[in-house]
Amino acid sequence: MIVSAASGSGKTVAMCALLRLLKRKEAKKEISGVCAFKCGPDFIDPMFHTRALGVPSGNLDTFFLSDEKTKSLFAHYANENAVSLIEGAMGYFDGVSFEAEKGSSADIARVLSCPVVLVINAEGMARSVLAIVKGFLASDCENLIKGIILNRVSKAVAEKMRNIIEENCAVKVVGYIEKGDDCAFESRHLGLKTPDELDNLDEKLEKLADRAEMCIDIDEIIKIAQSAPDLETQNVPFFPNIANQEIQIAFERKKLTKPSVTVGVARDEAFCFYYRENLDSLKNAGANIIFFSPLHDSDFPECDALYLGGGYPEEFSEKLFSNTKMMMMIRNRVRSGLPTIAECGGFLYLLALGVLDGTFFNTHRLCRFGYITVKANHDNLLLSEGETVKAHEFHYFDTTKNGDDCTAEKISGAKWSCITSKPLDLTPSLPPFTQTLNVFAGFPHLFFPSNENIALRFVEAARKYGEEKVKIRTKCSVCPKKRRAMEKK
Repeated sequence: MIVSAASGSGKTVAMCALLRLLKRKEAKKEISGVCAFKCGPDFIDPMFHTRALGVPSGNLDTFFLSDEKTKSLFAHYANENAVSLIEGAMGYFDGVSFEAEKGSSADIARVLSCPVVLVINAEGMARSVLAIVKGFLASDCENLIKGIILNRVSKAVAEKMRNIIEENCAVKVVGYIEKGDDCAFESRHLGLKTPDELDNLDEKLEKLADRAEMCIDIDEIIKIAQSAPDLETQNVPFFPNIANQEIQIAFERKKLTKPSVTVGVARDEAFCFYYRENLDSLKNAGANIIFFSPLHDSDFPECDALYLGGGYPEEFSEKLFSNTKMMMMIRNRVRSGLPTIAECGGFLYLLALGVLDGTFFNTHRLCRFGYITVKANHDNLLLSEGETVKAHEFHYFDTTKNGDDCTAEKISGAKWSCITSKPLDLTPSLPPFTQTLNVFAGFPHLFFPSNENIALRFVEAARKYGEEKVKIRTKCSVCPKKRRAMEKK
């Protein structure tokens, strides 16, 4: 695990450089593979891992999941013979509150018995670096910190720091990174800009790796990784094969019988915040995922459900709202009953389309930031009354109507209303799929695996919608005279 004392210390830069170096090792068949993970609920850093490595990265979070489920998740995605690199979040010991380490990088390292390399932003320091190293080693009750990387220092300074650290502390300095603004990643209010927004990112990543190759002992880091003990997990797969077996869940059907349920997922520069685990949960529940772009595509895909994730729709509003054909297609399909999950940016998009009531505005500060548990106030599209799912909020915008179908609660006890969720009303008195909503929309980013029923219910709603859609099309394809005769029968 690559960690630091605070956000902005250089974890992501170090992580991406190391991933590229390990990828080169893999190409030379010196190691069997590379996997990447991110501690906490962050969406953007895993995107950088994916660009640096060429394979998806995921999230590990002990607020979202129990210790045992966290181990199971790691085991599911980690190649047993590969080197797994995990990027920490914030400072190493920073968790869900000032009072507890729960959810911190240190907590996840403890759960996984994972050796740790500490990145220190040592710019402008001399002997004071000792205080940081000694303080972290003394606070590391699990004794997992096994290496130090010095960031933003010259070779000469790094050598002097290495000497005093290794003379005074029981830890190795495994390398350093020189200050280089030409390889820095640009930021905005929600953190780093996404990889797709950065010019020449691959060129920057290669430069980072070239520099790191000269000043970081990657072989020593591999040895540190290899020092991790075997991880013992319960013999239960993280994603059990539930799509075609009997399952005990709180809705009518106990078997998902429709094999070809398609979920359309908006994915482009404006909508890019998705947990890999959420998409895999939908696939495991029997869904086919099809990606489309509200920014660039002219046609909305044929699908049985829609997932509008978070991102930066406000940064691309001009182009987004100039795509009027796509806007009208999404608006009409959602208003006709298409099962829809809309999170944060996706929620704002539905408001802008006039699908939901209310307006949104920029508060220019973080609103209701942090981990939450979302509890249903009554049965809705994804949750039964009283049922919960773990989630996270991180947004600067707010709305006049955030919904009142669920209640969000922080660990501190603070509560607020959230989520607009209106299940589709299929009563005989209503024409099917006419000016009705079947949505779960709001600011919270849900972590589906924290409640396995979430994906199942969404896929089941999509299945029902698909079946009704076929019935309607069949009726519409028959001439009125013949249809009336069929209805009499």
